[in-house]
Amino acid sequence: MSHPFGELLREYRRRKPGLTQERLAHRVGYDPAVLVRMAQGKKDLTGPSGRERVVRLIEVLREDGALLAVEEANALLAAASQPPLYDGIPLERALIRALRPAPSARPVAIRFTLPAPVSSLVGREGDVERITEILQRARLLTLTGAGGSGKTRLALEVAESFADDFVHGACFVSLAAVRRASDVGPTIARALDVHDVGGRSLVEAISRFLSNKSVLLVLDNFEHVLSEAVLAYEFLIAAPMLKIIATSREPLRISGEHVYPVEPLALASAEALFEERARAVKLDFSMEGSARDVAEICERLDRLPLAIELAAARVAQFSPRVMLGRLSEAGAKSPLSVLWTASRDAPARHRTLRDTIAWSYELLTAREQDLLRTLGVFVNGAEVEQIAAAEPESGIERRALEEMLASLVDKNLARRVEQADGMPRFLLLELIREFALEQLRENSAPPARLRLCGVGRTISRTHSRPRPALLAQPHRAGLRQFSKRAGVDLRADWRQCHWLPSRRRSRSLLVHRDAIPQRHARVDKHRARGSDGGDAARRPG
Repeated sequence: MSHPFGELLREYRRRKPGLTQERLAHRVGYDPAVLVRMAQGKKDLTGPSGRERVVRLIEVLREDGALLAVEEANALLAAASQPPLYDGIPLERALIRALRPAPSARPVAIRFTLPAPVSSLVGREGDVERITEILQRARLLTLTGAGGSGKTRLALEVAESFADDFVHGACFVSLAAVRRASDVGPTIARALDVHDVGGRSLVEAISRFLSNKSVLLVLDNFEHVLSEAVLAYEFLIAAPMLKIIATSREPLRISGEHVYPVEPLALASAEALFEERARAVKLDFSMEGSARDVAEICERLDRLPLAIELAAARVAQFSPRVMLGRLSEAGAKSPLSVLWTASRDAPARHRTLRDTIAWSYELLTAREQDLLRTLGVFVNGAEVEQIAAAEPESGIERRALEEMLASLVDKNLARRVEQADGMPRFLLLELIREFALEQLRENSAPPARLRLCGVGRTISRTHSRPRPALLAQPHRAGLRQFSKRAGVDLRADWRQCHWLPSRRRSRSLLVHRDAIPQRHARVDKHRARGSDGGDAARRPG
């Protein structure tokens, strides 16, 4: 394949009958041999003088009607390894203004379109603005986030607002139904309507098709076929005017990628989304008298858009107060069981919260699944050394454990937060933690793993003696101090928790009682006495 700069130059010249390479060289004021070397990629165009040459070409091509859009001008600059037109330079600013024809005035044979959303986007205005700004300078942007965070809907909104900047529009490719990595290429080819491969490989045919197209490609749900992410890189290399938005629960990890994490909604936006979706199923729904319950529901659901939409769809059957009560019940009535949709057009992975999380869980290695189940034990997260203490028989070295924790963070199943002393702490969103506990019970983890360290200390500074790691009733003063540090009020939920040990008194933990087999919920009195010289199994007063 010839050099991208020459390919683009040839494509633009063909739009103007009679505009030969020699005539173009004469119009620009170059020796024809110089233009030939530029087209072949043999002329260095990376410096200031090279930029002047390319900008001069753009100016003449625009005057002759052979270059139609600013995106095409920037593609020619990109092929010469130059940044886009800059409005701080008078000549380039004039070109930017002159190269903005109305979409209807662009004579193209092919123009792709996007699927039309059937619902409004709520609470993502800031995200759309920031992503649009990033796309001005990036050619590959991956939206990452937990399942149900609204990556697909956000990508569609951005693509719709950006599509008019591309001569050939924007094309949406859903990879959710792809089961084999080898089917990614054919799926993209069908979306682009590429059929004639002409003896080439399918990837070569797609690359050649895109090579002269100004198009935005949206690749949705890439996380389960990441081995084929290199295709996106190959397309970008072959097609200078191409830009790609990908959605994935983890980054693609290819050259040129920019990553934008899609976070849970702000509380106010989550409440607005609940209200709007609730009115879609119950016209007379009102937040009056229910605002506090709706806010608690949103927080209970980690402010994830999918979870909130599933909850709002139930207001036809339950008031927010009743729904909150059901969500707060333990066991089978957790949000994973309560929230589901009967919508016939909903993807299988989005019909229940459990299905959404299971989609990501099944993509993990066996070791990563085991680690996620262990993380579910910790109500408020844990440090690496504490997680390692919970895995005494796994034989995993600390470095390997840290790498697996980083992998879970990259896959948006775990979160990493920096503490005041700089030590990282790893924790799960509440919905993911409940799923992890379900999997822990179903997979019958070895009891030795859940003993965790045998004996520890309470967090209360009023007691200096070691205390049993698992107490039937934690000391209330200690729980208040823990609650203050954690920034949450756990006093009303202490029955769900047990104390665990730590090498640092300030790092004492709480674990969910459902994760601890009943036969291990009692501390060995002999071991406890041996540790503190007294009856440590006695409850603190």
